[in-house]
Amino acid sequence: MGITWRFIYPLVCGILMVPSWVSSQSGQNGASSGSKQRVRINFVQMIIGDRTTNLGYNLIGPAYDVALEKASRAFPKLFADYTVTRFFVPGIGLSCAESAGTATEGFYTLLANRTSSEDRLPVAHSRPRDFRIVLSPGCTFEAMALGDFAREADVPVLASSSSVPTPERFPSLLALSATSYSTLARAVAEVLRRFGWIKFNLLCDRNPDPSQIQSIEVICALILSYAQTRARELSAVVSYFDSSRAETIGRVLSDSRQQSTVNVLASYTDTYQVLLAEATRTGMDTGQYVFLLLPLSPFMQMEEAVAGHFTRGVKDATLSGLSRILPFVFVLNFDDVSWAAVTNETAEMKALSLSRYNWTISSDREHHVIRLAAYESALAAAQVLNESYEDLLSTTAQGFVRKFFDRSFDFPARKFKTSSTGSRLCDISVKQYHTLTKTFQTVLLFDNARLLLSALNESFVRWPSYLTSFPPSHTPTCRDVFSERCSTLTNQSNYIVLPVVIACVVVGVLLATAIFLRCRTTKTDVTWWTVQVTDIVWQRGATSKRASIFTDHRPDPIPEFGQDLRLL
Repeated sequence: MGITWRFIYPLVCGILMVPSWVSSQSGQNGASSGSKQRVRINFVQMIIGDRTTNLGYNLIGPAYDVALEKASRAFPKLFADYTVTRFFVPGIGLSCAESAGTATEGFYTLLANRTSSEDRLPVAHSRPRDFRIVLSPGCTFEAMALGDFAREADVPVLASSSSVPTPERFPSLLALSATSYSTLARAVAEVLRRFGWIKFNLLCDRNPDPSQIQSIEVICALILSYAQTRARELSAVVSYFDSSRAETIGRVLSDSRQQSTVNVLASYTDTYQVLLAEATRTGMDTGQYVFLLLPLSPFMQMEEAVAGHFTRGVKDATLSGLSRILPFVFVLNFDDVSWAAVTNETAEMKALSLSRYNWTISSDREHHVIRLAAYESALAAAQVLNESYEDLLSTTAQGFVRKFFDRSFDFPARKFKTSSTGSRLCDISVKQYHTLTKTFQTVLLFDNARLLLSALNESFVRWPSYLTSFPPSHTPTCRDVFSERCSTLTNQSNYIVLPVVIACVVVGVLLATAIFLRCRTTKTDVTWWTVQVTDIVWQRGATSKRASIFTDHRPDPIPEFGQDLRLL
């Protein structure tokens, strides 16, 4: 029996190792002949949520798939032996905290399979060792949870939609968001500081739509927190409205205009259209009011969407006057994207979403900046893996993450730059609508690397208002004491009549006061005389009561000599 097992054991091992041998042969094509142990790349896609969620499986999954397929053609040695593990949890409207808990549980479920009986076989007969890397589009809380556990498990995590600000705590995490809300909050504060707008309105949308609520809540909290901690001279008046209920929009504008002329709007592009239409209707298009629109919608470019909504194809008659208010609107935008350069890639993502993920991407949502960021992060990961392939077995997660520090990646749609801590640098452009060209042009640029807001060469702010120069004061000139709107007149006569009316009211009040005081003085100014009885001339039978002191009846007894009389 022992002799038989002595011959069977090598035979069984040889049969079991045939697939590994085939993989190792293809893997050796990409590795040097001196490599002691083979390495296999294992990409783990961890996505929580699906369907309408902007970070969902059916929207972001195709981006990772297209990126890895493209990278396999660019780096055949690296992708000679690789695997893809898709960890997906369905759900609509999951909060960031709920997603974080689910992702943590799934992370350790995957790590449980990392050590197997294969790892205990002799090196000469072992299967290729895995180098695992997690790709996740999760929100910031989800990325922080993954970052904590990834640090202990020595696994690198690339978060394509997060901007975690503390790399010391998360040395194995790369925050590669192309739409960093923390950077956006800092840029908003710098714009307000530059123009002396100390007090401002922060108008936040509370639409329950799951595709919007998370991003709006995050940016409003970040702006408020930044103003309270790092820009304490700024004073924010936070107001909320529900864009699904139109009546709340007019109310919040009426209330906010009493506080400040500077309005920071946090919502989606379609809602901006309605907000500015209501502002135009209530006379806030005079140049005394300023509007800053935040780029929270993941679809298309911010300025393209705004210009398209407000200057082309407007059917509602109430929106036709929006061209008057657009010159007083500033649009903040992240890095410009050349969508024409990734036309084929977006078409592939759309086709895969339908065939592999059973989800149809509509034509107006093909240009999705969050999906593009996931695509670019996977490409960047493949490039760095290819560069460090020879040393992967001895590379820790922290060492791999450091290879992303202070470098740039030239992708077709835009340049991908990272900071000294590995986070993606996102410059913020501030654009203003120009009436002559009917386009938004950049007037300011916030440099994320230098944390500096500066004007571009030959760029300046045009302010077509005859009522005030730029920058207008943040203090409103018309306060609605009784919660009533100011006059909706926008011509100059409104501002001529108002001082005249105030002057007339003041003069009237002063005149009424003078008359009142005069009457009171006349009534109370009673003079007393001392007269002698002998000085009084008595007249009897007079017909006029005004000519006599007493009536024609018998007078009262004549006062005694020297007694005082009061003349009525």
